[in-house]
Amino acid sequence: MTQPLAFLNMTAAADTGQVQKPRAPSKELMDAAASFEAIFARQMISSMRKTSLAEGALDSSSGALFRDRFDGEVAEMLGQRGALGIGKALVQQLSPAARAAYDPKEGTGK
Repeated sequence: MTQPLAFLNMTAAADTGQVQKPRAPSKELMDAAASFEAIFARQMISSMRKTSLAEGALDSSSGALFRDRFDGEVAEMLGQRGALGIGKALVQQLSPAARAAYDPKEGTGK
């Protein structure tokens, strides 16, 4: 039922006969999507840490600092590798190539 904003632009362009060929996603979009995925992963890891009931060797202030830094690095790696698939979904939704997935005449996905 919902359609990406890119569809609106394509519909307007189709009305004027100015439909452009889809382009590959920009490096900036891919970097932003990877960064968003890393932020999401960090929040997820942080939430998982809060639910931990066990006490361990990393409960001191220096251990907490190490744990936070480690969690940040893991989140960054997850984002750069696209391990969760969130970045890929964002790129697909926001890239100009997403316009090609919709038929401007009927307004439905293929």
